[in-house]
Amino acid sequence: MKWNYGIRPYLKCLGLGIVLSLIVGCPLMRPGIASTRVSVASQYGSGVQIKVFLEATDGNVLTGARVSAESPGSSIQILGFSQNLGCYTGVFSQLLSGEYEITIASALLDDSIRVAVNHQIPEGKPNITSCTDQSGNNGMLGQSLQGTEDITLEWNSITGTSVYDVSVNQGVIQSWQSATAENTIIIPGNILSEGDYTVAVNAQWVDGDPLLFDPLFYSASESQGASFLLNVQE
Repeated sequence: MKWNYGIRPYLKCLGLGIVLSLIVGCPLMRPGIASTRVSVASQYGSGVQIKVFLEATDGNVLTGARVSAESPGSSIQILGFSQNLGCYTGVFSQLLSGEYEITIASALLDDSIRVAVNHQIPEGKPNITSCTDQSGNNGMLGQSLQGTEDITLEWNSITGTSVYDVSVNQGVIQSWQSATAENTIIIPGNILSEGDYTVAVNAQWVDGDPLLFDPLFYSASESQGASFLLNVQE
């Protein structure tokens, strides 16, 4: 009996030693960076906002990396992590077209990651030149247009633009909206009922995926918009 009681502590110590040996002998597994998603966005009257989303291989958001951004004007900014946005973010006050280079350093990486995103700023704002119905009435001359007819809207081309956003609003209610790569668009007949409307055109640069899935970047900018008041009769 004494032998039995004496061997139990020995067996416990032996088992603990084996477990400790296994733990010490196995290399520690550390997560890496699974994906790097970058958003570069700007709007007339505001700066260029950079957002960098880092996801580790264990599925968690990586918060302890050192992330910096360099603008086309060689200005460098250290991006801080925002708990609210779940990403590293910063703003360049100067609106510049060109490549914005992101550098990511982390203890999880053997070497830094560098990502370059092209960002274009529309050069100027659209100038609406014509807004006519099929009867030849021109809203730019203060003439009322027929709502039952197709309405053709035209404006000048803007360098650094990939798409034009066109909207027609009656007060705070949007009556019609569309986008085109051309500098003209047709508002179909019977869309606008009798009344007063605000017609607006914005030049935009858009590239990548706004959801940051494929590709893992998004670049978007918007010019100062152009608008005018339009009266429509039935």
